[in-house]
Amino acid sequence: MPAEKQQSLNNPLRLEALRRSQLLDGAATPMLDRLTRIASALLDVPISLVSLVDNAGQHFPGLTGLTGWAGDRRGTALSHSFCQHVVMNDAPVIIEDALRSPVVADNLAISRLGVISYVGVPLRTAGGYTLGALCAIDGVPKKWTAEQVAILQDIAALAMAEIEAHATQRPADRESNGQSATCDQMTGLLNSRGLLEYGKSTFAPDAAVHPRYSVVSADIDGFSAFNKTFGYEQGNARIRETGDLLAELAGERGVVARAGVDEFVVVLSGADEVQSHAFVSEVREAFAARNARNALYAGPALTLSIGCATYSAASPLPFAKLLLKAEAEMYRAMDARMQTSKSAVANG
Repeated sequence: MPAEKQQSLNNPLRLEALRRSQLLDGAATPMLDRLTRIASALLDVPISLVSLVDNAGQHFPGLTGLTGWAGDRRGTALSHSFCQHVVMNDAPVIIEDALRSPVVADNLAISRLGVISYVGVPLRTAGGYTLGALCAIDGVPKKWTAEQVAILQDIAALAMAEIEAHATQRPADRESNGQSATCDQMTGLLNSRGLLEYGKSTFAPDAAVHPRYSVVSADIDGFSAFNKTFGYEQGNARIRETGDLLAELAGERGVVARAGVDEFVVVLSGADEVQSHAFVSEVREAFAARNARNALYAGPALTLSIGCATYSAASPLPFAKLLLKAEAEMYRAMDARMQTSKSAVANG
């Protein structure tokens, strides 16, 4: 390993940023687990990881699909790490067939974990330190597309926001903010844990007659850029405003949760697919009206990328999987919006 690349792993400022994350203890982080599930679904691969790499090993506060000892431990030594190359290069790493790659030919992840194809993108702090990678993994050779790398980069930005938010909280704060409670203190809505508990208890899979319902997942467009430009106080105000608007629109029809940093979920009881899409139209109209009222003084428009999923008796899904399906649709909508925006810029 070249000395300069080894030095990047050992950078004391980077290692201190890793320590401050408070995510190297082998514990699961629900939001990061969720983001890996979305990455796995969108890239159609069995495994996705949020991997934080120190100078001795890698730690997985977010994972999906990784079984056996590495999944149980939520981490491995560097001898089993492809993600270390993302840190050392501070750039995406794409490996279509590890058996033919000189970069990882002697890596034990090939023989011990069955890693054959890999794509990883940096998890980089605002201060410029690459803490690790968000990666997608398959056990067979795979050609990765530029679009897939872009999707991973979008999800990595969300993962990094969660990591940095986690670093700013004391353990007692995290407990009161919802890893044991069910209420998001900023908005007064359910948090991600409260949402899952509500869904599991209300829509039990073993119910004799399963109630009809739909899940609507919505993410604030451009939230990270808004925070950087206008500051976290304005960003928090935008989160609260979004929660208030969604709760007002849902009324007695549904339950609203803040499921992530800038992600909201509305569960519409009794709603079929037509009714859920009608609700989405209401949301878009209400936010467009809000933007028209505030166009002169409130900064960029407040818009949402939205995805829907409806429970079907013909193809029943547990609540958690229906939620994942809605989130995947949301991220497809987000990616389509970004591609449209890029095309518009390119075409002048």
